[in-house]
Amino acid sequence: MIQDRNQTSYTYNPETAKAIVANIKERFFPLFTALEHKLQALQNAT
Repeated sequence: MIQDRNQTSYTYNPETAKAIVANIKERFFPLFTALEHKLQALQNAT
């Protein structure tokens, strides 16, 4: 994730941008969604 973030600051290559968008959709968003559900479950348990 850090590598993608760093690349977005300096890239003007459309193919690199498309690859980063794909990573966000396919890898990072599901992880953040899982984290959100886990945190909600922890909050509800207290």
